[in-house]
Amino acid sequence: MKDLNIVENTVRVKRGDMDYIKFGSGEKKLVIICGMNMTGLTGLAGPVSEAYSMFAEEYTVYLLDRLKVLPEGYTVREMAEDAAEIMRALGIENADIMGNSQGGMIAEYIAIDNPELVHSLVLSSSMSHPTELGAKVLSYWAELADRKDGREIYREFFKCVYGSPDHELLAILENTATGEQCVRYGIMARACLSFDVRDELKKIKCPVLVVGSDYDNVLGGEISRELAEELDCELFMYNNQKFGHAVCDEAPDFKQRMMDFFHSLD
Repeated sequence: MKDLNIVENTVRVKRGDMDYIKFGSGEKKLVIICGMNMTGLTGLAGPVSEAYSMFAEEYTVYLLDRLKVLPEGYTVREMAEDAAEIMRALGIENADIMGNSQGGMIAEYIAIDNPELVHSLVLSSSMSHPTELGAKVLSYWAELADRKDGREIYREFFKCVYGSPDHELLAILENTATGEQCVRYGIMARACLSFDVRDELKKIKCPVLVVGSDYDNVLGGEISRELAEELDCELFMYNNQKFGHAVCDEAPDFKQRMMDFFHSLD
């Protein structure tokens, strides 16, 4: 694989420090905002740059994290404010943004509050408000985080998020979570529980592609359909049970669908 010019760095924003990964050399800007996780961007530079290497010639790609230390009561809108601040600090505007799960929620608020930063959105397995299923799953994750039961968080995460869980990877990770990581995870889960952007979705004027899975065991597939209807935008649903909430990682054609959508806007 050719040299992708990978950079890992930290930027100071008003609320604290944020990590990011950068790779590629294209004139266009692609921003990826991942969903909830225990470890931030640690160890992701290689796998993510390889997974999205098809974008590296046409785009400079940025993967954004949350704050290194999350304050109690941190909201999705505040996450979006921090993401917008780091985008400005890095000179990113008119970007194509792919947000997965909570990353999609963050992307929605960026498009609402800072439309000049956004050229288009791809919202994968995301929502405009918690579903009954989502509230149940997220509440349980928050409860496990309060108990600092990292092992069970990982087990529930793999069970709910992946259509085809990697049990060998789970065996490696399930005993690694720290109490600090659990607290961070709980703050992110509660941010999702309080998220509701339905009254503001009409402020999003950029082109949007919503991608979901009928086998999403975190939010359910119907919320992707609802989100696309609310946004009056393009929708693609996977109905293969091998692809769950993490369809952006599991579906082999997901990145090509992203690229085709972006090219359709040229």
